[in-house]
Amino acid sequence: DDSLTSIGIGSIQQQSSSSSSLSSIHLPPRCDFVARLTPEGYHGDQLPSSLYDCIVYVIYCPKHDRIAVTNVKKMGCIWLPFVSLMDNNNDNDNQTWQQASHNGVAILIGRQDPEQDAKEAERLTPKYRMQYLQILRIQLPKKSSTMKMVTRITQFVHLQSNHYDHCCENTMRVNWIKSDEILGRKIDKIWGPEIYSMVRLLLTLQSSSLSRKIIEEMPLSYALCLLKQTDTEEYDAIKHFNLANNHDIIIRIYGNFIQHCYPSTMMSYESFRSYFIKNCDSSLDKKRLLPLFRSFKHQSLQGHNDNDDFIDFQEFLIGLIVIDPKTSDTLMARIRFIFRYE
Repeated sequence: DDSLTSIGIGSIQQQSSSSSSLSSIHLPPRCDFVARLTPEGYHGDQLPSSLYDCIVYVIYCPKHDRIAVTNVKKMGCIWLPFVSLMDNNNDNDNQTWQQASHNGVAILIGRQDPEQDAKEAERLTPKYRMQYLQILRIQLPKKSSTMKMVTRITQFVHLQSNHYDHCCENTMRVNWIKSDEILGRKIDKIWGPEIYSMVRLLLTLQSSSLSRKIIEEMPLSYALCLLKQTDTEEYDAIKHFNLANNHDIIIRIYGNFIQHCYPSTMMSYESFRSYFIKNCDSSLDKKRLLPLFRSFKHQSLQGHNDNDDFIDFQEFLIGLIVIDPKTSDTLMARIRFIFRYE
């Protein structure tokens, strides 16, 4: 028996067992034949092997009311374009965030033809002004004796009029989408909710407020927040799976979750699909994966929210527990999960 079969979803490839009683949630190495976000400016084996500091861009063309997004044909998904703070030469110790941010803009929307005359390239490259939207610090699980933090900087890039009609044409690095299509959620293959929240923030704030830096942190304690209340169905599920006093397992699953979703911090259906295809069974189709994704989404939200269509880590953790075949059918979290699936 296996996790998905146990709730009537169908067969799934068995993962290799280990000495741990929690082998059913051990995660095999990732593969690269499905959607995956990668920073622009890196190629092949140059890609960072672990989580890295990055700069995310909300690039807005007011002339055509368009927002730059990742190239869906290249990435297999749509999110905000971004670059790594670590350049290809690993020589960024003396580079400020602002300098790195401008370099990133050049990579994304700068000169496309390296043979082009420098003056002509400068004339055609869109002029812009840039301001911080958010600085997010994420604390990662401990490795050896160090506790690593990664930084995700989000910059607002406002294109200025330079009398050039082709300022926001699709390229291999970025595509352009009307802002109302993003806010109206009329696009598919979204990777994470930040494309909604950042664009909404950009278009609702007064221009005089954009200089205000939004600094947030995600401490490692975020992964354990379900343990704070012991009278919930979620806590009962964690306790049933012997995780209430085994924080290391939860932290390890959290590290895997962040590794997969990053630079986003939540999981969309496209991200969820990518995760299950890479880690479980490539034969799972939309008819089974979409209701499974909706079943993982168990937290009730009041009104419309940018995160409505996305799974956070707590929902992901409880979902993994309740689909495990060792989980009792009398557990309330599992019962509710099955009803949501049906």
